[in-house]
Amino acid sequence: MIEYPQYKKVLFCTDFSENADYAFDFAYGIAKRDKGLLYILHVIPDNPQETFLEMLISRDSVKKLHELSALQADF
Repeated sequence: MIEYPQYKKVLFCTDFSENADYAFDFAYGIAKRDKGLLYILHVIPDNPQETFLEMLISRDSVKKLHELSALQADF
């Protein structure tokens, strides 16, 4: 049987996205198994609209859009 370390404190960072919801189950399970404390930290993206945009198109496309907008600003 695998022996896991005992955690007294578990930090769970969340942006309340669907992926974070799945990760919460693991963090909660570890804290409960080890009878530790579960700390929850709400993380806010720098630009929520950009984060939403990255769910729809690739990160490279977002970067290209930034570069194009910077070029247009020079005109």
